[in-house]
Amino acid sequence: MKLRVSPGTEVATLRSAFSLRPTRGGKLWRIATLALVFAITLSASPSLAKKKRIISKTVSGQVLDPNDNGIDGAAVMLKDLQTGKTSAVYTRDGGQYQFTGLDMHHDYEVHARIKGVDSETQQVSSIDERERLTINLTIPPPKS
Repeated sequence: MKLRVSPGTEVATLRSAFSLRPTRGGKLWRIATLALVFAITLSASPSLAKKKRIISKTVSGQVLDPNDNGIDGAAVMLKDLQTGKTSAVYTRDGGQYQFTGLDMHHDYEVHARIKGVDSETQQVSSIDERERLTINLTIPPPKS
């Protein structure tokens, strides 16, 4: 099938549409292409701009005596079972303590000590996906 075109009429073909040579409609084509590229970039930028959210775990609680009274000044030790690193804090008013910025993918052990008496050791598991854990530790009465 042949296409008859009268003299002076331009026929755009698929080849000429993608040609880099300037044509009468070339400027409009370039503007449309730039607008499309800009729109795609703009719509993709929010997903590109999202940074991976770093999630960490916080362990907090109270150190208590057998009567559920908070013990000020008790040492609370937290051991990272993957690295072997131990961190320690002293309890504040009412026996409060807190460890922040813990790796969600690590397991930990936490226990308290005051005047040579230790609480039971509690486990913090990486399987537990909560970002905030409350672990209260009870110091037993001194042995006589």
